[in-house]
Amino acid sequence: MSAAPWPPQHVSTQASCLFIHRPAHEAFSVRGPDRKSWLNGLLTNNVARVKPGVAGWGLALTKQGKIQSELWLIEQDEALIVFTPPGQAQGLVELLDRFLIMEDAELELAPDQRLVVLLGPASVQCAERSSAAWGEFDGTGLGGALIAVSDAQLDQLETQLRAAGAEPLDEASWAALRVERYLPEWGIDYSVESNPHEAGIAHRALGQGPVDWDKGCYLGQEVVCMQDMRGKVRRSLFPLLIEGDQLPPADAEVTDGTGQGVGQLRSRVTGLGGVLSFAFLKSAAADGTLEVDGRPAKLIADA
Repeated sequence: MSAAPWPPQHVSTQASCLFIHRPAHEAFSVRGPDRKSWLNGLLTNNVARVKPGVAGWGLALTKQGKIQSELWLIEQDEALIVFTPPGQAQGLVELLDRFLIMEDAELELAPDQRLVVLLGPASVQCAERSSAAWGEFDGTGLGGALIAVSDAQLDQLETQLRAAGAEPLDEASWAALRVERYLPEWGIDYSVESNPHEAGIAHRALGQGPVDWDKGCYLGQEVVCMQDMRGKVRRSLFPLLIEGDQLPPADAEVTDGTGQGVGQLRSRVTGLGGVLSFAFLKSAAADGTLEVDGRPAKLIADA
């Protein structure tokens, strides 16, 4: 997949790299010689590919294939630093620890670690100029990298990134950019009620996805693969373009041509000549007439 034009629609910049802190994200470490092979049997991504300079994005699933959390992995010295959405680290450490039997691996909360996301075609070059652990990761199709840094080194990292030509990205611009690039976020657009197909991230077109379809077994794989073979799910997250420039409520109802409710909005932002959003819809209604607050809406293909 070739990189998309830079800069993106919602960002005005001359820089080729942007960075944003994710201060609410939590972290734990996994150490020991079996850390990668053990985690590889539990997560949806290929953990074996994570190494200095290459980060990972994966999902922790239940046996029924439901998403328990999403995870970002960065190799740091002799450990994997695993980042989770806010409020997830403690529970995931306790859960994953139950699957440790004979493997030589050890989990520990890492409350001093912070996640910094880089975006843009010069992300790798900027990450290389830092003294922190990093890995290339392109979740948007715009180029990107992830950095793991301690609280004590956060100011130093920002100085290094700015010296490399990177500029900070604020939360509002990040929220708009990820919707523009059809990148849903855990806890906002999908959560524990969804499997990877329902969350719209089983097969991504505009950036890397969290499911490796060529790796070996992992927890919940059988259900995910059966779903992939069956095709459509009953409900799924879809990118939706709504006419007009006024933002509807984040939980606004999506209706069909008869006025019946068929789904609900999630993230939304003004863009592409209307309101670009994610909507959790009944799949059977996705090809029909759709409205939000009486305004016509249509699905966006190739997300």
